[in-house]
Amino acid sequence: MHKSEKYIPSEAEIKKAEEMMTPEQAEATRIREQNVYQEREPFADEVLVGTYKEGRLPSPEEVESMNNNLVRLGELFKDSELNWHLDGAINISLLKGEYIRAHKDIDISVEEDELQKLDELLGSKGYGLFLSYPKNPENDSSEMIMERVGANDFKDTGFKHTMIAAIDQEGKIIDTEELNYIDVHVTSRDEKGCPLGRSQARLPKEWYEGRRVDFKDQEIKVSHPAKVAYFKIQLKRKYDAKYDETDLKSLVETGALSEKDIDNLSQVLNQEYETRKTRATQVVEKIIDKITPQMSADEIYGLFIKAPEVRDNIQGMEKQIREISEKISMGENKSTEQMVQYAFEVFKTEEMHQVYQERIEQLKNWLREAEDIKNVRDKIQEG
Repeated sequence: MHKSEKYIPSEAEIKKAEEMMTPEQAEATRIREQNVYQEREPFADEVLVGTYKEGRLPSPEEVESMNNNLVRLGELFKDSELNWHLDGAINISLLKGEYIRAHKDIDISVEEDELQKLDELLGSKGYGLFLSYPKNPENDSSEMIMERVGANDFKDTGFKHTMIAAIDQEGKIIDTEELNYIDVHVTSRDEKGCPLGRSQARLPKEWYEGRRVDFKDQEIKVSHPAKVAYFKIQLKRKYDAKYDETDLKSLVETGALSEKDIDNLSQVLNQEYETRKTRATQVVEKIIDKITPQMSADEIYGLFIKAPEVRDNIQGMEKQIREISEKISMGENKSTEQMVQYAFEVFKTEEMHQVYQERIEQLKNWLREAEDIKNVRDKIQEG
């Protein structure tokens, strides 16, 4: 059985599992099964950002709302001992001591091997685990499906996104603006306990150790600044937002991001680039002997989707795989190197790697500028 197939337990296995459940677990399962699929309106970043492509300062009402959300988040995880922490630009605001702009939502990281404990904690406090995805993937303004799941099925596939939502006693999503629809990033680790980033690259362990800060009498865990930068550097928006760049500059200005952090970032991004090249080469090597000069693009596409690495991640990549297949079919050079090059062209791997390196250099420049300003201020104070 491969990853994309859903395991369906037998009646005997279901009965045995039910007998092993505690009363609390049995009740949680019953409630979850009542409202498995629910719909919600789509949320577009543009609604909040509007024409402020470099971000905007929050209104007093938004400040109050963001404060309340952070307080509720601290209350939600109070005394849980789970390894969780905030993700995203709101970390920068907490490091700076004031909101750098209006933040549209709350993002957190949690550990894959703590999902069962997380599910139980949420159930006791009026929240549940959900997968969120468009009802009609072809329509950008499609309603969203919220699928209630347990810990074992709480996985981000790229098409279905992991999310926490507020629910009532019957498992129905509550339409409240107070700490709702929390985006969740599930941390997977390798056999050595290293967290895995994009393309399964190893990330420094210290990036995933939440740093405790006090916020209005609540303990909030914030991300390591290098982790914030790592994901900010690689963000791709559906629209022309400039505030990601502004966020990175604000992060440097907090003084929390060191030169060593930026060097580590560069090494990780280079490692990811090499990993992508290795994985692409491995996929091509599995099918290259089966490709003949007369093969059509459809036939080559059929070979690709039989490779486990492609088959298990095909959702959302069909168009690109077909384009690669077309290039291979039309091209005279069908070497491994050429096919990998086609893949890099279609997925814009080289182009994006260059963009990431430019952003690394910009971080270094901002850091030097911040240090120069600090030195000038120190000299003025000394004088």
